[in-house]
Amino acid sequence: CVRSLAEKKYNKERDIVKFFNMRLQLSIIFSLAVAVSSSQAVFTKDRVELGDRSNFINSCVSGFDKDDIDLNGITVNKYKYCSCVCDNLIPEVTSDEILIAMKTDDLSSLFSKDQNLKIIMQCVDGNMKLEDDFVFKESEYSDRSKKFAIQNCVNEVLNNSSDYSWTETQANEYCECAIEKMYDAGMTFKDAKEATEEDSRAFNEIVIPCMNEILNTTIKNDVNEYYNTYKKTDIIGSAFSSEIVLIDYLGLGFKIKIEIDGITKYFLFDTGAADLIIDRDFERDLLINGSINKYSYLGKNIYIMANNEEVEADMIKVNRLKLGDYTVNNVIVAVIDEGGMLCGKSLFDKFRTWKFYENDRKLIVYK
Repeated sequence: CVRSLAEKKYNKERDIVKFFNMRLQLSIIFSLAVAVSSSQAVFTKDRVELGDRSNFINSCVSGFDKDDIDLNGITVNKYKYCSCVCDNLIPEVTSDEILIAMKTDDLSSLFSKDQNLKIIMQCVDGNMKLEDDFVFKESEYSDRSKKFAIQNCVNEVLNNSSDYSWTETQANEYCECAIEKMYDAGMTFKDAKEATEEDSRAFNEIVIPCMNEILNTTIKNDVNEYYNTYKKTDIIGSAFSSEIVLIDYLGLGFKIKIEIDGITKYFLFDTGAADLIIDRDFERDLLINGSINKYSYLGKNIYIMANNEEVEADMIKVNRLKLGDYTVNNVIVAVIDEGGMLCGKSLFDKFRTWKFYENDRKLIVYK
């Protein structure tokens, strides 16, 4: 029994080594994965030894014909790439996973898993160069290439965006849209590098449509999920709480005083309403004041009025909204044609908690 188990283990290790030695070739550059521990021996995650480190790196390198790999505009330093994947990936993969991938002839799926793909991306990222004439187009490996490109795009969006607070879901949706459009349009790497220039093809045919699609979806789904939720960093003021006195509106309800970037308005206070709503006149005042600009507009939303009429609103983000003793940033406001000035509860949801005392005509918000 012991001998039988030992033979199975030996055969398993031999099959894995044999497989890698045979299958290392140019066509699997984005899915190739050969790695080892920091020692000279190659080990999988479950500590199955696969051989000597240098042999694996040499096998990987010998799978390519040139010192640098050139794939229609993509140049990769093969030795650095092989060394990187050899030192980082196999310790994260079990021998059973490798054997299953071998038997199903689907190694690419194993190494396209998110955690594995991130490691491969790190290896490719530092050792790959794209020429300006590289064309994003459908190919035999387009699915893997797209997934690689999307994940790289997501990392860039989440790590390097300062003008807009992205969620991971938004970043994924935006990048899937952008990469798909790049492939469909057959754009070049030069086009992609010009994506931040407003007159460029990529900016107008990819960035704007994908941003509109994602932002409109965000607004329609639930804008409060992304903006009008409690974030202590959005609230400026040292007080633990602030009491706001409400104005009795002829016995018909209450009005509340709100200031946005120095412009004061009185809103109808209605906790049954969802959002903070302004009219076009106030929107114009904010534009003239420089309080909002074209980047403040996040999309559109549909509201059902009291008479069951559907109206479309522009959703904008405002900063420096003063309520009581606090100044609040990143507040979403709906702009409706001929709409009234209405303060719904989403503004108060920006705070840790809040309490409305109807008999005392006051509202208390807590930082």
